[in-house]
Amino acid sequence: MLRSFTPTIANLLIERIEVHNNDKYDSYCHARADIYFTVVGILDSPVKKESLDMYERSPG
Repeated sequence: MLRSFTPTIANLLIERIEVHNNDKYDSYCHARADIYFTVVGILDSPVKKESLDMYERSPG
């Protein structure tokens, strides 16, 4: 059982993290970060609009 996410575990699981330049829109600064995992590489995540659409369609 994993009790805490330690720096040692992070170093084993994550190959690198790339933080991109920030963009300012909607009165907020937004920065994209790509996390490359050691075994699977980068995982695609839904963009903001897709995330909001999924949230609005979810039951509850």
